[in-house]
Amino acid sequence: MKKNTIAKIIAVILVLAAIAGACYALYRYFGPKLSDSYESDLDDAFGKDDDDDEDEFEDESLD
Repeated sequence: MKKNTIAKIIAVILVLAAIAGACYALYRYFGPKLSDSYESDLDDAFGKDDDDDEDEFEDESLD
């Protein structure tokens, strides 16, 4: 009887953990993509333009 009770408790805990994991995965999949707006906010705050990257690594000594 004792082993059966422990097995049921562990089974309930595992089922709850599986449900929580599935809910978290769905949240991450369907949730808002905050990284895009975060990066654009940083670019706006520091005045970085998209075409600044091209001039950043130009080597003028090869002329």
